Amino acid sequence: MGNFTSYNSLAFFDVETISLDTMSGVDTLLSISIIKDYRGGDTKRLDLKIKMTDVKRSRASSEALKVNMYSDEEWQDAVELEDAIPDIVRMLYDCPIVAHNISFDIGHLTSSFEACGWTKNKNWSRNIEDEISKKLFTFGRPLIDTYSLAWLYTDSDRQNLNELRSMYNISTDRAHAADTDTEDCRTIFYNIIGATHPSLRE
Repeated sequence: MGNFTSYNSLAFFDVETISLDTMSGVDTLLSISIIKDYRGGDTKRLDLKIKMTDVKRSRASSEALKVNMYSDEEWQDAVELEDAIPDIVRMLYDCPIVAHNISFDIGHLTSSFEACGWTKNKNWSRNIEDEISKKLFTFGRPLIDTYSLAWLYTDSDRQNLNELRSMYNISTDRAHAADTDTEDCRTIFYNIIGATHPSLRE
């Protein structure tokens, strides 16, 4: 159904958040994981926990914090989102990006970046460092949703991540951790399209 030779790189990502809904003026991110595969077989990875601010703590859903395994101890080395945005933007720039239920992740990234004073670039300049210097961000394209791919190309009655994990014999340990969800989204994507990135071959 597909192969890796039609693009130079492909980024998979997942975010975990303090709530299901975005919040105007509030960074809602708890963690983000990005795996970027390159055509030649190289892979880059970025895994970040994002600092819990007083504002975020006051607005957070206790259920979301529990599901996402938040604890002050585990997040003691978390980074400020403002400091992390340039690296996130570089990883998600100028390539197709893949996530499960991608509109959720993109929505939280966008609103959280804007809460830090960044602006979504309306005109893709193709000069990432110039954009970053102006606190502009552009996400790659197209946006690919493994939920939609599963609905179109699998026999599963449900398309949630755990159902697809079961279909492809993927462990559910540490579900709702951004790094695990990104890895599993990546595996599910390659299974659905019938391709394997060179870095995954034995």
